[in-house]
Amino acid sequence: MGISEVFEEPTYVQTQTKKVVTVKNEGTADQFVRVYLDFSDSRIRDKSRILYSENQQEGVTWDAFLADLPEGWAYVAETDPTDGALLGGYFYYTKALKPGETTPPLIQGVKTAQETNTDNITDFDIVVYSESVQTTEIYADIPATPDSSWDWRAAWTSFLSLSQ
Repeated sequence: MGISEVFEEPTYVQTQTKKVVTVKNEGTADQFVRVYLDFSDSRIRDKSRILYSENQQEGVTWDAFLADLPEGWAYVAETDPTDGALLGGYFYYTKALKPGETTPPLIQGVKTAQETNTDNITDFDIVVYSESVQTTEIYADIPATPDSSWDWRAAWTSFLSLSQ
C-alpha cells in the first residue's frame, strides 16, 4: 500500500497550498484502506479551509469537510457511540481497491488563514498516513448498497478486533 501526496512547500506569504492525498494499492490482493489526516496544531486546523475539489476556490471548514466528504470516503469520529472506540479518528475509503487502483483524492489542498507577518506565523504539519487490510472472500462477495457501507466497516472491525 502506498500513499501518494503532491505537496508544494509554502512560503510565508502563500496561504493556499496544494496537497493531494490519494492511496494506491501496490499489493497483489484487494484491500480496504483508511487514512489518518489531521493538523499538528488544532488552532491552525480550525482557521484553515480544506479544498477537496479542483474547482474549489474558498474551501470549507474542517467540520464542514467532515460532514460532506468526497464521494467514496467516510469518516468515523472518535466520539461515535457505536464505532468510535475501535474505528474512530480515520477516513475510510468505502470500496475495496484492486491491485494497482488508486483512491480518488481525499483532499486537494489547504488554505490557511495565518497572518503574513513572519513573527506571527505558527509552524504546523499536516499529518497523513494510511493503513490497509486485505479483503477476503467473505467481504469481497458482499455487495455495497447505496444506504449501507457494511463491507468496509465489517472488514476493519473484524481485523481490529482480532489484533487487540
